[in-house]
Amino acid sequence: MPARSKPRTELYRQVLAVWPDDTFARESLVDLLRAQERWPQLVAERRAEAKALPDGPAARRALREAAWVLEVRLDDAAQAAQVYDEWLVRIPDDRAALEGQARTRAKLNDRNSEVAARAALAEGVGATLDAQYLHGRALERAALIDEAADVYRNVMSVEEAGRGRDRRGARIGRSRRDARRHRDARRVDRGARRQDHGSAARLRVGGG
Repeated sequence: MPARSKPRTELYRQVLAVWPDDTFARESLVDLLRAQERWPQLVAERRAEAKALPDGPAARRALREAAWVLEVRLDDAAQAAQVYDEWLVRIPDDRAALEGQARTRAKLNDRNSEVAARAALAEGVGATLDAQYLHGRALERAALIDEAADVYRNVMSVEEAGRGRDRRGARIGRSRRDARRHRDARRVDRGARRQDHGSAARLRVGGG
């Protein structure tokens, strides 16, 4: 850490204690903390900044950096999930926040929350086949096999319908990914069928 950096951070803190709306002092403090890789302090500063700001792009940037530092630099999924939750309260349906929420909830084995985030991504504006596929994977991890099979079947049907309209180069670029999706769909579909057959057999035995 440079010898003269720490006094500068303290100076900026003193300025903000008197003038909390001083944009130059706050941005300078954030830049210094980032450069010095003082991640916990950077998170605290960005979260405090977000709380003081109205909902909008500036608050979103502050929350995004706080969440990213917690998730990637500090590997603190629990705290990162809290920031993503706060972000979604202030800016509902933000796709970046939903992605982060899905990742951190998956890491915490919170399957219901992961499924909810993936469902919102799969159904919201700008949803892609990848988002639908990841929704299916989340359902599968949550042991919701029938629901996962339905999602995979839908992905396959959309791909089949669009394949004829794709350019050859795009088809080649997606072939490996498509094959993986189809393999997952067939596997989950077989599992769902086995579950159905097993339930029917138990009902026959019970009824006999």
